[in-house]
Amino acid sequence: MYLTFTEYGLFLGLKSERLVVKKDSQNIKEFPLNRVKFIVIDGNGITLSSNLIMQCSLRGIHIFVVNFKNEVISSLYGTQYHLHQYINVSNANT
Repeated sequence: MYLTFTEYGLFLGLKSERLVVKKDSQNIKEFPLNRVKFIVIDGNGITLSSNLIMQCSLRGIHIFVVNFKNEVISSLYGTQYHLHQYINVSNANT
């Protein structure tokens, strides 16, 4: 599932195993995290919780921030696989 958020004032958070979208403290929508592949932030004033960012990183869910030209200006994703490869390479040299 590829999710794009554009509306000012949205809050993206985590509730159990679900991404929760809120506006003005009211739940608008929920998405199961195990079905999400990419999250695109395409607008100003959209807030993400640190818990959501952490879970996305652990699950390999990419978060992209794009500008008005639809160009990616920032991305967040987990590095645990890169770290694992680094450890393997380090252990092979000893």
